[in-house]
Amino acid sequence: MVSQKTSMVVAMVVVMVFASGIANNAFAVNPYVAGYPTTTTITIHTQYTMRNDFTGVAGPRNQNLGQVFSTAGWASTTATDPTGWVYQHAVDLQADNKIYGEQQVYSGTTCKWHCPITTSNSVLLGNYGTGSTDIQYVYSTYFWNTGRTAVNFYYEPHFNDGSVVSKPIATYDKTAFSDPSSYFASGTKSKTVGSTTYSVKFFQFGVESNDSLNLAWNAKQYDMTYAGTSPYSALTTKSTTANTSPTTGSWVSYSGSSVFGVGAAQYNANADYHAKAGSTLPSGTVKWFYSTTPITPGTQLWP
Repeated sequence: MVSQKTSMVVAMVVVMVFASGIANNAFAVNPYVAGYPTTTTITIHTQYTMRNDFTGVAGPRNQNLGQVFSTAGWASTTATDPTGWVYQHAVDLQADNKIYGEQQVYSGTTCKWHCPITTSNSVLLGNYGTGSTDIQYVYSTYFWNTGRTAVNFYYEPHFNDGSVVSKPIATYDKTAFSDPSSYFASGTKSKTVGSTTYSVKFFQFGVESNDSLNLAWNAKQYDMTYAGTSPYSALTTKSTTANTSPTTGSWVSYSGSSVFGVGAAQYNANADYHAKAGSTLPSGTVKWFYSTTPITPGTQLWP
């Protein structure tokens, strides 16, 4: 994330790895922790969905906390490599308890759409709290249109009183940016750059914030699906924490001799998940929280 205005945090940071295998920050960065499907079979999708829940978050918070999911662009169902374009969808809890929907698109390390994120290109979803009109959770999705010419970003806040609001769709027109992508991709693949081999995770879900030392935040993610119907809970997923190493870092795409990732600093954060001893969370759910012992990259989040 890159802060470019007073009250809004940009939801995407990409890091480039050059042919020498040395990581260089392309932008100011924040800590990041996430999960990803571990399958080495690359699957192509047109839609991802997720529910975002901040229940249990307390104040005071000095910075924003974003729940994000990111994916690599894919040109066709028969392509063997990504396009190098990256899409990110975020639900961002502000320090003032306002919740925004935020979206960005990158080509490699260059932000192409919604740069920087401002109130004019974000969606105010409502407020976090315990009141009847405060948000309980947010359903979010992004999907390619039928002609594969645009990506639609959509948010649906659900409130404590049981009411639901459909927010306007934010549409990214790929033709305006010469984006060759037509699909999203999921799965992992090895990419060798110079003498270093990186583990690239084409789809990731997690949290990102520059408030990494706040003891109060919690972020729960669940009901995750691809193609709008098939649940990710049926797949084995593991954890990743920023770009701390070639094999366990949060690399999300690559192009030519460069590898791109989200975030660059490791969180003081752990997770509650179905496979964890003593956990009561169902499979397909993860809850990120502050901890002096960060979650170990490669931890299995659910079977």
